[in-house]
Amino acid sequence: MFNDIYNSCLNNSTRNTSCNKNRKSLSVINSVLINEAVVASNSLIPFDTTRIYITDDIIKLDNKNFKICTSGIYKVSFSTNARLYIGETNENIALAICINGNVIPGTITKKKCGPNEVVNLHTQVVFAVASGTTANVSIINIKDNTPTIVCDNANIIIEKI
Repeated sequence: MFNDIYNSCLNNSTRNTSCNKNRKSLSVINSVLINEAVVASNSLIPFDTTRIYITDDIIKLDNKNFKICTSGIYKVSFSTNARLYIGETNENIALAICINGNVIPGTITKKKCGPNEVVNLHTQVVFAVASGTTANVSIINIKDNTPTIVCDNANIIIEKI
């Protein structure tokens, strides 16, 4: 049944295949943070393991940055568990999706967090990459009154839709 739905979706979508004749029909990357990571204010969230990498459109540049190489419509979904780092007293934790180093309005996810409390943060965005351009995607611990945090079980999915 899944194969029928999957094939139906692919048949009903238009894909630009002119730049790569061997292009895969599905384009998705899913990276996770398995080990805890301390993330300072205004720093990027790391992803230490890639679970799914089926794409000619997206490249994992390093453990914090993803590059979208072909034009199209993309969806980025992100979630993580986070807590304040030892000694932090600020109660707000805020993360956001960045494209080309800019925080995308509407993707800031913010929660109050007490000492030894873990909060779940999640956000997503759909955006277009214009023909002839690229986009770098990352997740940032935004600098405005945001403390050093500890992230665990972070998950990012980038897919061409």
